[in-house]
Amino acid sequence: MPFAGGRSTLPRTDRYARLIATLSLAACVVSPRFEEERVHAPAPEDQGDLCLDLATSRACWSGTVRQLATRTLPVGPVPAGGWRCFGQSADRFCELRTNRSGLFTCTDERCLQTNTRFPDAAEWDCVALQGASVCRSEGPAAGVASGPVDPGFLCGVRRRHAGERICVDFAPDVPDSTRTWGCRMERTRGRAERLCEPARSARAQLGAACEDDARCVDGARCIERVCVPGHPKPECWLDADCEQGERCRWGTCAS
Repeated sequence: MPFAGGRSTLPRTDRYARLIATLSLAACVVSPRFEEERVHAPAPEDQGDLCLDLATSRACWSGTVRQLATRTLPVGPVPAGGWRCFGQSADRFCELRTNRSGLFTCTDERCLQTNTRFPDAAEWDCVALQGASVCRSEGPAAGVASGPVDPGFLCGVRRRHAGERICVDFAPDVPDSTRTWGCRMERTRGRAERLCEPARSARAQLGAACEDDARCVDGARCIERVCVPGHPKPECWLDADCEQGERCRWGTCAS
């Protein structure tokens, strides 16, 4: 753009048009940062239709069969915030959790994450349910491109609600992976935040240790001493989204 005496020589209307075009182009550019910071972490024990990280464990499903697999992590020191992994078998990768969300700030035993993780930059309504995060799309963010989808979420289309997406995260952010946390989403000054406290429930959450099915929340089973949900298929937000006799459990309709 030509300048004369520190001012653009283009007419004002042309300068505005050039500025708008530049901003529009910048909004469409997706940073390669996430791709560059991925670390290959294959999971050779994966078997079945679907395998996902489940808290600090890893579960696989084949129809109604649930089983555990080894959760591999990149070699070396665990970074602040830990690793977030996605993909299956030889196509599994990990990235820093802080790539797409922030660290927790803790006081006593209450920890708050203000830069909270969502499936993408669209508008989402999310809830924390017994160790999982379940999100419902509310539409695209005003004036903002949705951007790359967080690959750690498993997403599908909501039944009976065309255009709405349901996304579930079975390994959501927690302050410390060595403990079991009870988390919830709160809105403060119009901003969603994730608040976590040590879990006090007598019944184990998803991915937590168990001795039998009775120690797991409804809808989960104790598989090799870990509470594992049924085969995930994100498609519901409420029980009313499912067929008669089914309930919506962590975004999936199940009898």
